[in-house]
Amino acid sequence: MADEIKRDTVDYRDPTPFDNSKLQSLSEISKAIRHKTYGEDTREAIAQQGEALAKLMQETGGNQSAEVMAARGNFESLGIREDAQDNAIAVANSRLANKADKTYIDDYLSQVSYVPETVASLDELKTKYPTGKPGLFVVADNGHKYIWTNNDWKDAGAYQSQGIVDLSIKNRMISDDAIDFRKIADKKIKNKRSTNIFDPNKTSSGAMGLNGVADNGNWIYTEPMAVTSGDEVSFNVAYSTFAIGFDGTGKAIKDYVAEGNAPRSATITVEQGVVQLVANVYKANLDDAMITINEPMPIVYEAYNPYPNKASLNWWALDDDSIDPKQLKGAELLAKSSINRFDKTKAIAGEAAIMSGFIKSENWYRTDFVAVTPGDVLALSVGNQTYAVGYDFDKKPVKYYFVNEKKNNLAVITTSEINYVIINIPKDDVSSFMIAVNEQLPDTYEPYVELSTVKLPWLVDYNNQWYGKSAQMFGDSIVWYDGHSQPDGTTAIGYPTLLKESLEFNEVANLGISGAPIARGKTTDNGSGNCIETKYEPCDLVIIEGGTNDFKLDVKLGAIDKVGAVFDKTTTTGALQSAIESIFKSKPDQLITLMTPLQRNKDGYDIYNKNNAGYTLNDYREAILEIGRLYSIPVWDGYSSSGINMLNLDTLTLDGLHLNNVGYRFVTERLTSFLQGV
Repeated sequence: MADEIKRDTVDYRDPTPFDNSKLQSLSEISKAIRHKTYGEDTREAIAQQGEALAKLMQETGGNQSAEVMAARGNFESLGIREDAQDNAIAVANSRLANKADKTYIDDYLSQVSYVPETVASLDELKTKYPTGKPGLFVVADNGHKYIWTNNDWKDAGAYQSQGIVDLSIKNRMISDDAIDFRKIADKKIKNKRSTNIFDPNKTSSGAMGLNGVADNGNWIYTEPMAVTSGDEVSFNVAYSTFAIGFDGTGKAIKDYVAEGNAPRSATITVEQGVVQLVANVYKANLDDAMITINEPMPIVYEAYNPYPNKASLNWWALDDDSIDPKQLKGAELLAKSSINRFDKTKAIAGEAAIMSGFIKSENWYRTDFVAVTPGDVLALSVGNQTYAVGYDFDKKPVKYYFVNEKKNNLAVITTSEINYVIINIPKDDVSSFMIAVNEQLPDTYEPYVELSTVKLPWLVDYNNQWYGKSAQMFGDSIVWYDGHSQPDGTTAIGYPTLLKESLEFNEVANLGISGAPIARGKTTDNGSGNCIETKYEPCDLVIIEGGTNDFKLDVKLGAIDKVGAVFDKTTTTGALQSAIESIFKSKPDQLITLMTPLQRNKDGYDIYNKNNAGYTLNDYREAILEIGRLYSIPVWDGYSSSGINMLNLDTLTLDGLHLNNVGYRFVTERLTSFLQGV
């Protein structure tokens, strides 16, 4: 009977009719109830179920054992309960099979090493153990540890460390004795390039406007600064019309005007079409003015420093016997100025400042106008009566400072109204009077010492190979004009002077010839090629510039010949090859650099037209480049790398060919970068 009522699952997918011609067994009835699709079949099966049970009771006499009923429990039959017990036993055995026994655990632990295994890379780890391995593994190329989990190698972070994020170490995290300065001998020490791009030494008198330069002695204007649309340009002191924007043709198209009547900081966003900016700086702010492009404005004044190549050490980094006084010559080192900023040799005797002007009194001395920044704190060693007067930007008195009796270390705090201050000093106190700006006054009198320099040969910049070296520069009028009067009446500050300044050459000899081509036969001087052959002297560097006059004078370009040939010096290529070989015959290891001509547009000779010999300016340029490759000589391609082009010739040249002083600096900055890598 247990076989007849063995439990089945429900699935109503049997469409066949239920046989109602006879009483079916309980097993067939149960199947019909569970599987027949149509209701009439299941209803018949349900009806027969009752009939079959009644028949069963009659056959057994209704006498079932109490023991069987107890064993059946909550199940329909004893057989179903037995099936359930079999299933429970199988599940338990399965779970037990998955649990680790003592033997398995001992075996697993025996494979785990207390010392991590090291592999070269994660790829090697995956190849070596594709299905994993117990233990800790360190990957050498990134220093991270890995473990096998969830069927994959998992990165568990830096081995024995939390890791150091790039740029995360701050000065405050380094102890005072973390660096042994005795260990940095012969090492390179570099300064950071300043974010301030304003160079007060590269300015001209006057104020730039949309209609040109206005003659105004109170203002200076900068050289053009290259900018791009969207650049953020910041000024720490902007006043009146503080900048003019120029387009690619050199036309002034935008003026930038500050708000208010006093200097203030300003930031502008460069408009579309503006490619250069000229800034106007009020002379009174010349020593403190700063300009940045896409950089935050320094909190304190940062001097212009385009070449981060000066070695420097703080005095506290040197032992007492580190400097031999006999060696204090050579490379420059700035010596710190005194805290006391009062120079008594410049004090004005017999005068004192008051709100209405100046009074004559033999009992008083006064300073000249001292420029201050809003928020500065001036500490004075003595204050008496009207001891100071504050002035606005136009040097009009706006505030006075008064005390009835002398006080020591009196602090004068400037306000937003004050741009200048004059200090009054009693005659009896002049010899010991001190002023400190944003610093505490010394406990005892400290004489005034201005910022100065000393010479230290052992602090030469090891990155600058040209320091103290000599060079010769051959070329045409673009070289020659250095130190000579130009057509506009100004004295040219050209290549030789600027290269000596920027690369710290001891000498750059100017051997340029105005109007000369490289080739012979077109001018009475026989060209710069002949000059090289007759005036070259061994030196550290020879620079040969030329080609633009060959183009203008219709010189035949010639064919580049093999090394050691007999050259036609009436051609550009022949004269240049002959000059180069004459140098190498004199000094085989002489370092030479060639320069291609700059782009031009003068007298009908520009970058597009051919000359009467049938050549473009670019043809002469390509020949110089090829000769450089032939002799393995570095070539600075001024034609394509100087920044001079047809759009800015009017701004950076005098006449479409000869550079003005702004143009010389513009080009030399790029040439300097090239020579630093030669």
